[in-house]
Amino acid sequence: MRGGPIGNVASDAHLVALARDGQHGAFDELYHRHVRSVSRVVSSVLATPEDRADAVQETFIQAFARLHDLRAPDQFRSWLLSIGKNEARAAVRRAQRRPVVVSEIDPDEHSVEPGPVDLAELGDLAARLGVARATLSARAATALTLTVALGLSPSELALALGVSDANAKVILHRARKHLRRSLADSGWDTTRPLDLHS
Repeated sequence: MRGGPIGNVASDAHLVALARDGQHGAFDELYHRHVRSVSRVVSSVLATPEDRADAVQETFIQAFARLHDLRAPDQFRSWLLSIGKNEARAAVRRAQRRPVVVSEIDPDEHSVEPGPVDLAELGDLAARLGVARATLSARAATALTLTVALGLSPSELALALGVSDANAKVILHRARKHLRRSLADSGWDTTRPLDLHS
């Protein structure tokens, strides 16, 4: 399918139509096109690689099974990410009923080596953002992840969250404002650039 007659040229809506007509290769293309985005959504919620892989797989299984229920095929990506978000939340609930296993971090996992000043500064900012993000509601944190990490538009974000466009913008605005206020309260210089897609 990849590199075939439809490949990267076809729109998501066209691929959805083909998949609905029984051309499984079209859904394969949709999978290859969006699997990384789904993986990033579930990875923002789930801690273990096993849970993440299971959630990604279940997301595409559900999407394939419910493909005929999709009312706006051109919104396939947002619809798919919404399924992924819901599956990740369900996986969290399941994980709460079993022991948490903390995996070791491979020190050689990252090849980029910033300087000591950069490391200290980034570590400080990450810690402050982590504390600030932990005080956000689950919906606000999800809105930030979908917008900053995945680049969803306001309308795509609204569909993924199941709210109106205006409501999605309000949620995102308040989440950004909360992070900036928390950073300022912690002593961080908020006049410095901070990419929150504002």
